[in-house]
Formats: sequence, C-alpha cells, structure tokens
Amino acid sequence: MATKAAKTSKTAKLFTTGGSQAIRLPKEFRFPGATVNIRRTKAGVLITPAEDDLEERRRRLLALAGSCPDFPDIERDTTPDLPRDLNW
Repeated sequence: MATKAAKTSKTAKLFTTGGSQAIRLPKEFRFPGATVNIRRTKAGVLITPAEDDLEERRRRLLALAGSCPDFPDIERDTTPDLPRDLNW
C-alpha cells in the first residue's frame, strides 16, 4: 500500500553555486519566505520552513517555563514591537 509520502516523493537535481551545494526544488515543494531550517536526521536531511513569527517563538519559549527548576520565570512582554523596515 502506497503512503502519502511515497505519492509526493520526487527526485531533485543537485548543483554547486559559489562553492555550496544546492537543491533545485520542484515547484510543488517551494517554501515561503527566504530562509529554511535544515536538520540532519538518521534518514537524511530534513528541510522545514523557518519560523518568522515572533509570537510563535515567544509561545514556544514560554512553554519551557517550569520544565527545568533552574529556568527563570518569564513574564509576558506586552510592549508592542517597533515597526522595522526589513526590505533592505
């Protein structure tokens, strides 16, 4: 019986650019944004979208509270973020 992963599996081309190895992803595997997270696993390499959402990173950090006796208490920062121009 074929799995969903097998149905969405494709072969991609490898190439070298500027001394780095790169993968030419098929259109249906494109990622949003300009960065991804890369992690080596037992099965190979896992590529996931980078988290650009500050609130999501805060939520994950706050979830750690209480998981370690030495971890300090973190109060939620309610100060609004300053607008930044990231298109430079």
